[in-house]
Amino acid sequence: MHPVLVKLSFLTLHSYGMMMALAFVGAVAVCIEVGRRAGKSTQFITDLSCWVMVSGIIGARVAHVLANARRYMDDPITMLYLHQGGLVFYGGFIGAAVGMLLFAWRKHEKRLQLFDIVIVSVPLGHALGRIGCFLHGCCFGRETSGSMGVRFPWNSPAGWSQYESGHIPWERVRNLMRGFRQGITDESTFRDGLSQLASDPQMSAYSRSLPVFPVQLYEAAWNIVVFLVLFWFFKRRKIDGRVVALYMILYPIGRIGMELLRGDERMPAIGAINVAQLTSIMMIVVGSTCWLLTHVSERKENQCSG
Repeated sequence: MHPVLVKLSFLTLHSYGMMMALAFVGAVAVCIEVGRRAGKSTQFITDLSCWVMVSGIIGARVAHVLANARRYMDDPITMLYLHQGGLVFYGGFIGAAVGMLLFAWRKHEKRLQLFDIVIVSVPLGHALGRIGCFLHGCCFGRETSGSMGVRFPWNSPAGWSQYESGHIPWERVRNLMRGFRQGITDESTFRDGLSQLASDPQMSAYSRSLPVFPVQLYEAAWNIVVFLVLFWFFKRRKIDGRVVALYMILYPIGRIGMELLRGDERMPAIGAINVAQLTSIMMIVVGSTCWLLTHVSERKENQCSG
C-alpha cells in the first residue's frame, strides 16, 4: 500500500490519482487504435474520450456518494476529494454510456459503433484503476489464512475494518487504534505508535493487518483477460453492437466472483446478494439479449447478401 507516491513541499502525488491518469491515457491510446480500424480520426476519438471520461467520473462519484451518504453528511466538501478514492465502476459505466449517447446524438454518429470502439478500452482502464485501488488500500478483500493473502497497514481501510469488526486479537494494537479513533491520541502519536510496533521484535509480526485477499489485483487480472478478448474480437465482428454485448457478458461473470472475496462494506440488495452482484446479473441478461439480437441481425444480413 502506497497511497502517496511523491510528497514535496509544493506537490503531493497520490498513487490513486496517478493510476487513474494512466488509465485514461491507456484507454485513449486503445480507442485511437481501435477507432482507426473503424475509420475514425484521432481528433474524433480524442473528443469522444473526453466526453466519456468526464461523464464516467461524474457517474462513478455520484454512485459512490449515494452508496456512502452517511460518510459525507458531516463534511460534504469531501465528496469532491477524488484523489482519496471512491469511484463506483457501475456508476461510471452508466455515466459514460450517457455521455457517449449524447456525443453520438450531437455528432450524428452510429451509437452501437461508438459503443464497440470505446468498450474495448474500458477493461484496460479498469485494470489500471484497480491497481490504483490496491496502492491506495481501498476495495480490499476479506480475511484469509491462505498464502495469497496480503497485509495492509493498520491505518488503512482494511485495518480499520478489522478494528471495527473486533477481529484484532492483539490488545496493544486495539488500544492504539481505539485511542486514535476516540480522539485520545493525535495522528502524530498514533503514527509513532505504529512505527514502534514495526520496530519491536516481539510485535513486528503484528504491525500490519490480518491477511486479506488481494481482490483488487484479481480483478485487474480479469480485466486484462477481458481486454485481450475484446481487442481480438473487434476486428472479427460483422455487425455493430456485438463487442459491447460480449463485454456485458464477460466482465460481470468475473465481478460476481470478486464480490464474494470483497471485505469492504457492500450495499445489500436482495438477501445475500449485494448491489454490485445484482447489477452484474442484470448486465449479463442485457448483454446476452443484445448478443442474441445482433446474432439474428447478422444472420439476416448474410441471407440477404447471399
